[in-house]
Amino acid sequence: MPLNVGDMMFDPVRTAQYGLDSYGWSAQKRIFIPFHFLPSRPLKTSQDSFITEPNSVFAHMIWDEAHKKDNSLHRLCRMGVALHTFADTWSHQGFSGRHNNENDVENIQIHDGDKWKRLILENIYLDFLPQIGHAEAGYFPDQSYRVWKYRKNKPKKMIPPRYNMKEFSNAAETIYNLLYAADKPASDHSIPWSEIQDKIGDLFADPEEDLDNRCAMWREAFEDILDTEKFEYNRRKWREDALDPKRKRDIDWDDFEQSDFKQLRFPMKPGFYDTPWVQFHRAALKQRHFVLENL
Repeated sequence: MPLNVGDMMFDPVRTAQYGLDSYGWSAQKRIFIPFHFLPSRPLKTSQDSFITEPNSVFAHMIWDEAHKKDNSLHRLCRMGVALHTFADTWSHQGFSGRHNNENDVENIQIHDGDKWKRLILENIYLDFLPQIGHAEAGYFPDQSYRVWKYRKNKPKKMIPPRYNMKEFSNAAETIYNLLYAADKPASDHSIPWSEIQDKIGDLFADPEEDLDNRCAMWREAFEDILDTEKFEYNRRKWREDALDPKRKRDIDWDDFEQSDFKQLRFPMKPGFYDTPWVQFHRAALKQRHFVLENL
């Protein structure tokens, strides 16, 4: 929803969506497809597939668009948005961002110790969710340590076991290589992938599910090479720095109703348009436009 900032209206770009609005094509084409379930290549005919594939042609296209600009904050934000989508081509492979039976998931099984465990209650519950993205697969595609498999009905077949650690490791190495090759104004001594590969693999293998704990594990693992304070994750910090709210709850809008946004008023701070929050939303808008132009 647009926000009142000084005498202007600023319209943030929504990059995630939950709830009933997910059923609409508008959310699917503006959010799920451009940011989370990128088709493998630009769509030129009605027969072209919406299915996401790892390390795809389309993913490299959005990366090329993102990193070719000058060395600015906007470029970094564009690279960050693109790399999120790029990483999702591994974890979200086999699914699409539209409401379609190609996203039907049945008979989920997880590898538990030395045997396969067929889920009962989870399969019943997940089957009631919409066939959009990996909704019917729950969180399993995004859990780095998970080994799992499932059956698709269109076409009807059992998908080979998905070793998420392998997929995530391939994604991490590919992204490392992209960043290594990207133009930089200056760089410290580069760290070979071989020196961090095992550490990253161990982090992917850890079954910890709490997000804050996982973030802390990554910061601790790399405290010898990174300023870990700069990598403290706070989803509201950029909002707060840009909008300078009188009340902290005014930026805690993730669950607001549309009517709640009409009551919000924020001052126009000097440098507002140069803040990371604004640059992020402008970067997301450019990626959305680029993807939609190729659908």
